[in-house]
Amino acid sequence: MIRVCHFFDASAGWEQRVAASQLVSQLPDDGFDSRLAAVAPGISDTLGKIGKRIHVFATLPRLALMAAPILARHVRKNRVNIVHAWGIEAAFVARAAGQTPFIVELFDPSLPAHQIKLLRTLARKKSFAVICSCRTVYHRLLEGGVPQETCVVIRPGVDFAAINRHKDNGYRKDLSIGDDDFVVIVPEPVTRTGGQFDAFWAAKLTNIVDGNMKIIIPGESPEQRRIVRFARTLPEAEVLVAPGCRYPFERLLTGADALVVAATSDISTTAISWAMASNVPVIASTVHSVAELISHGENGLLFERNPGETPAAAIAQLLRDRSRLAQAEEVASRQAYRVFGLRRYLEQHMQVYDNVLAGTAAGQGIIDFALAE
Repeated sequence: MIRVCHFFDASAGWEQRVAASQLVSQLPDDGFDSRLAAVAPGISDTLGKIGKRIHVFATLPRLALMAAPILARHVRKNRVNIVHAWGIEAAFVARAAGQTPFIVELFDPSLPAHQIKLLRTLARKKSFAVICSCRTVYHRLLEGGVPQETCVVIRPGVDFAAINRHKDNGYRKDLSIGDDDFVVIVPEPVTRTGGQFDAFWAAKLTNIVDGNMKIIIPGESPEQRRIVRFARTLPEAEVLVAPGCRYPFERLLTGADALVVAATSDISTTAISWAMASNVPVIASTVHSVAELISHGENGLLFERNPGETPAAAIAQLLRDRSRLAQAEEVASRQAYRVFGLRRYLEQHMQVYDNVLAGTAAGQGIIDFALAE
């Protein structure tokens, strides 16, 4: 029996919630026992129903390391074999808590230099690994001096059964979206560098020409609120839908007609993996992390971002090309079954747990199926 403590910090969002929930609920009961802990107040609201109670360790703001003794006691009391951290701050607390083997799972390629330096420090400890959701994260760490033997790429796992449930339990009527509306969604979280504002403009332009266009700006963030305020100042038909946190992002995504990723720099690709599996075509900027999965004109449509220019017109043109979107959707859905299968995700995590506990290289016995596509 391997006892795992999933440990969260304030950086946790929908990706961490979905991934951890899959591990907690789907790993074999006779081989794994899962515990949940966090070092961020309010994290229970973010993570929602993840399957088990979350033990939140109270600390003062920006003093998360104060939770290290509490985590150490929690680990000893529950005879935890490995701590699975879902953020760099959580990993640093786990390191300070003692000698229990631990891993950290990362999704966002936009890692600042000081965080990579922290990971390089953590890598000095034996029985440590970093799970990277894409090769852009992996290469960013290696370039920053994190040892290759501690890093492994495990693509996000997509629950195809959950996708079917979400599609059968639609939300469009509840959000006043018509049957004939073409619904665009952008990734969560909504940020300045995520390009969601450009995607909104593209939807607005497309609506002027064709009509029946809606764009979902999900979640709650300063940038999301800025876009909503701006949209309310514009004349003509309203295209923006702002559901807040009423629905989980993955459910909103499965009911959309296109995902637009207009990021100005490398971005997490979990939303793209879910879109491919949900038969939702992808329109995205040509950043490295996106190009790992999307080839223009094959399984998605790509556009260039030129410095100082808005890509809204280019995105709008691609949104209107429904024939190419349909062709890309068909190819992407076939690839998704091979690359993002949930069984593969679970088996690769079990392998990493075994590798870390055995003191071997994190990626031993693990294949990145995306490289074969």
